[in-house]
Amino acid sequence: MGKYINPPNMTKERFLELNGVHCPFEPTWEQVTTCDSFPVCLVDNGEFKAAAIIDTEEELKRFSDPIDPRSKLWFMVHRDDLKPYLE
Repeated sequence: MGKYINPPNMTKERFLELNGVHCPFEPTWEQVTTCDSFPVCLVDNGEFKAAAIIDTEEELKRFSDPIDPRSKLWFMVHRDDLKPYLE
């Protein structure tokens, strides 16, 4: 199972609004390895939304699967802002 953002004092959407930069497209793994941020995928699961931190190529493939019909928004978040969720 991957790593997810679950801030104790705000919504996931608010965390991403404050700490992320919205990406209108899915990043490539090459882009991820050349910057100081990780992609975060905000996925609508129906009953709840999940904010998945994409810190491996496998996670990127899983969340970029074109067969997955869930609504997704992509953000780039600086690695320092994700430290509490990566440990």
